[in-house]
Amino acid sequence: MSEAPAYRGRESSTLRVLFAMGVTQSFFDESPARVPQVIDAIKEAFSDLAGRFGISVLGTMDDDELMVGASVAYPWTAYILADAPDLDAVTGICNLIRVTEVGDAKLWTVSLKGDKGDLKMTGIISNVDFLGSVLRIKVNTGDTTIAFDTFNDPTTPPPRFGEKVSISFDRDSLLVLADK
Repeated sequence: MSEAPAYRGRESSTLRVLFAMGVTQSFFDESPARVPQVIDAIKEAFSDLAGRFGISVLGTMDDDELMVGASVAYPWTAYILADAPDLDAVTGICNLIRVTEVGDAKLWTVSLKGDKGDLKMTGIISNVDFLGSVLRIKVNTGDTTIAFDTFNDPTTPPPRFGEKVSISFDRDSLLVLADK
């Protein structure tokens, strides 16, 4: 086994990490009155990362003035470059998105609960594709199939093929593709 080149040497045991965050469609679906609550929850969740997780923030970049719409892949909406003491600190910060609450919801919203939005229906899961952090789901509602992407929640198993589910969404978020 060869030795690592000198330029790859580390003088520290810290981990240099880049947290990349995207604003999802759920944010844009919120009522304008609720947006300040979401922003306040983000500020609180990511405050005092040094004191809570022992990380040193080296820099941040927020691209919300140049990004338009949801960000489900690169380029992301915001970045935090930091030195972290260990992997536990890194996973703890990543977990903030999963556990931070805004009223009765989390910072990220899964649309399978059927309790959000003004259009509600039930159907049967006809397809689930795992795309890493995103699930592409198709729900058969009888004469129509509804396809949508949602973020994968590592604490909740994805819906199973054939499972009956309730879904909901805002009518403004619906795009109808006509049959030929």
